[in-house]
Amino acid sequence: MRLLLDTHIAVWTALDPGALTAAERSQMEAADTQLVLSAVAVWELRLKWHSLHISGERKGPLDPAVVVAFAKAMDWELLPLTPGHAAARLAQPLPHKATPRNKRVGRSLEGLGDSRRGMIPIGWWDDRRETHCAAVRSRSSVA
Repeated sequence: MRLLLDTHIAVWTALDPGALTAAERSQMEAADTQLVLSAVAVWELRLKWHSLHISGERKGPLDPAVVVAFAKAMDWELLPLTPGHAAARLAQPLPHKATPRNKRVGRSLEGLGDSRRGMIPIGWWDDRRETHCAAVRSRSSVA
């Protein structure tokens, strides 16, 4: 099984594995699981890392280069972003004032090529509970 990691899941795995739930760790540590980190997540980390609060502190928790090095050391698959991916239609339109952070990239990236086929996103925004949750969607909800 391939798990597409959301940005916060990748950061928690690198910085604070204790922040992951037992279910998340179990899915990620399963023998048949390949963890996948998208260039989109790295780009999001880059934008936050290079943005500052008025206090001068960085908005991002971690240098994206550290996350990429960690991913390579952990043998995660690094998924590139191509111009075709960037130009692809979204599976669902974004509601007014929604940001990409509010809508899961995993749902929007379906059908963008064989590299994503069968991938299960882990960690997404749950609009019903209005809180971050990290869970694994079933294959039927991704396809």
